Amino acid sequence: MLSKGTFHIEPSQSFHPNFFLTFPSSELASPNTGCQLNVFYDLPRDIILDPYQLKDLESTLGSAKIYGKVDLEVPVSEISENETPSLLLSPVIPSQEPVELKVPVHMRYQYPAAKGKGTHEKINIQAPYVFWSCPQDVTLADKFEVDPQPPYLVQKEFLRTDNIYPLVLSNQNMTQEILVPKGQLEVEQWVQTITLGCIGLSFVWVVFTISLKAFRNFRLAKED
Repeated sequence: MLSKGTFHIEPSQSFHPNFFLTFPSSELASPNTGCQLNVFYDLPRDIILDPYQLKDLESTLGSAKIYGKVDLEVPVSEISENETPSLLLSPVIPSQEPVELKVPVHMRYQYPAAKGKGTHEKINIQAPYVFWSCPQDVTLADKFEVDPQPPYLVQKEFLRTDNIYPLVLSNQNMTQEILVPKGQLEVEQWVQTITLGCIGLSFVWVVFTISLKAFRNFRLAKED
């Protein structure tokens, strides 16, 4: 079913953007008893989903299930191409008001760029897959078409017990972009050199302090 729902990202140039999914309230009345609205995000490895933050937002986003690696600290270089995260939301929909679901996400640190190769990495984000899951004994053929091939994880979660009826967003096929700041390679090399220098100086200072204390103790013992 084609809907008037839209998806966009704000701010689009940040380490901490938000996903916004907006629907008029008239489109989100439950089509039948026992049906649940769901939102599925299939995301690139550059995205971090914070389970603690999503848990705190359960009153507005509903239950959240994260698939894939949840490591809040490592850079994108430590995440393989196969370790892409996905998010399944099952929000509670108010009956009268337009719905806006705001999902906070975070970006992994990118590979540093060589001089003249730009200061930001462009990350493409696909619109989420929005759908009603309804018990298999509920038929909505007059309003929806059953999706014969939903995303794999959606199939795994629902198809044993439910039928899947997608809501196609008005900008479903438009790819959104996030520009992520990235470090400069020459700056990183200087930082590494300075860091190593500080570690070396700290080591020398510790050795000097220990040696000085040992020398003083030796002199005191000799005087006694």
